[in-house]
Amino acid sequence: MGINDWHFGPTVVHSDDGGAHFSETSFGAVVFPKETGTSLERVWTITPDTADRPGVVWAGCEPISVFKSTDSGETFQLVQGL
Repeated sequence: MGINDWHFGPTVVHSDDGGAHFSETSFGAVVFPKETGTSLERVWTITPDTADRPGVVWAGCEPISVFKSTDSGETFQLVQGL
């Protein structure tokens, strides 16, 4: 789930108990590469890929961007071709 905390900013959290408790990924927020000079404002949607691609997760963010994770959402990389 994407959240936007007033103090810590936008980040991705996950729950292993059906939403009773949430925790951040080991590596924190989805972040733009430093060379882009852009800061993440919000994670709008997080979607798993198809069943034949387990562990692949997509994040749609603001400013307009798409990030891809290949480790079940622990880390995300900007899809720069878009």
